[in-house]
Amino acid sequence: SLGLTPLHTAAHWGHSDTAVLLLDAGARVNDRAGTSDTALHFAARRNNSKMCKLLLSRGASLDARNNDGDDP
Repeated sequence: SLGLTPLHTAAHWGHSDTAVLLLDAGARVNDRAGTSDTALHFAARRNNSKMCKLLLSRGASLDARNNDGDDP
């Protein structure tokens, strides 16, 4: 299992309106996928500055390292 949450998927595809709804409903911004990626990793990998700013404004960690040792 990849362990993806709906927020990871929204961040990956750049669906910021969906991300806002999920966060407002209690989604945890720093939850990790099976690779230890956070939603911010997914957004940063896609160079989506709007999503990155949204996630950071909701408390996403810039220091979260994934299984490869990469930070967002």
